[in-house]
Amino acid sequence: MRLQVGNLDQKVGSLDETVNQLAEEMRGLNAKLDRNQAQIVELLTALVGKNPNEN
Repeated sequence: MRLQVGNLDQKVGSLDETVNQLAEEMRGLNAKLDRNQAQIVELLTALVGKNPNEN
């Protein structure tokens, strides 16, 4: 019984570490998305009012 509980503790600890790593990766992806969205808004704002037929 103790061996099973110890084994379960190890698995939970490993799962906790994996979840924390995934959460950190998601924060990084969200930051990247925010930067990309800001760039898109900036580029679209620069295009507003321009004649599409002009070079």
